[in-house]
Amino acid sequence: MSKKSFPEPVEALLLILAILVGIVILTLFFSILIGINLGAQDFEKNARFIFIFGGSLFIIVPYIYSRIKKYEIRPLFRLNAVPGPIIFLSVLCGVSLS
Repeated sequence: MSKKSFPEPVEALLLILAILVGIVILTLFFSILIGINLGAQDFEKNARFIFIFGGSLFIIVPYIYSRIKKYEIRPLFRLNAVPGPIIFLSVLCGVSLS
């Protein structure tokens, strides 16, 4: 039996669903914890933490899952070297857009 380098589609779907459930739980927890003591205006200002921590779940959970399943990280997340001309053009486009 050969070692798998990528998760099955069902595994990936379950992982995405777990992340979405985690974001819902994070939102509810944040709403209960912070929303009780703050007014609606302050709640909107502090809601950016939901986006920060919720977005980080999309990185942290798959990384932990891949470490547990012993997948190779570089091919799984497509962490390949970027050629120099591509970096230069990207920086040029970014500067021109900003």
